[in-house]
Amino acid sequence: MPKKTFYNLAPEKRELISAAARKEFARVPLAEASIARIIKDADIPRGSFYQYFEDKDDLFTQIAAEEVKEKFVSFTNKVIQKEGDLLSAVEEFFEDYINHLGTEENKNLERNIFLSMNEKMRNRMVPTHKEHPCMEEFKAVMEAIDRKRLGLASEKEFKYLSKMLNGILFRLLTQFLNDITSKEECLEIFSFEMDIINRGLKSRQTN
Repeated sequence: MPKKTFYNLAPEKRELISAAARKEFARVPLAEASIARIIKDADIPRGSFYQYFEDKDDLFTQIAAEEVKEKFVSFTNKVIQKEGDLLSAVEEFFEDYINHLGTEENKNLERNIFLSMNEKMRNRMVPTHKEHPCMEEFKAVMEAIDRKRLGLASEKEFKYLSKMLNGILFRLLTQFLNDITSKEECLEIFSFEMDIINRGLKSRQTN
């Protein structure tokens, strides 16, 4: 992750560097990205780049982490707005997410993040330790979910439901980013699969 010198910069300067990095990582995958382009767009000396980051991978991981945190915050807000209704929050979140990827730069950035992340980078994105930048958001969303509304019998069932929802989101997002399905097809498939889950949970509650 970035060095302390990066966080000591004025917020406007940090945002300028992040914007230049996002532009470059949207243009090409990590392996092809040019530090020279980033420092030119950010208007910083090349030497300064290495005062802020270890290397190109370090900056890329920071941008990926910012993207993940943004999604966590957005999803947490959805759950709170829906008064703990997990499924409604997931439906609205996914629709907003796909719409966000409607612009070419946003879609390319997301695609290149997916393509470029190695296992080490992915592990740093998962909030499994207290120092993780998304840990607060992860705890907040877990606390905001109204589990009674789901009618699940155990923690094990909740974990399996979470895996099912994550699987749907990841699969459809991957298909959309790789131009296998259109935005409209993605939303249609998502709605169909969420309806099956909703009906399944409701039938359990009435039996």
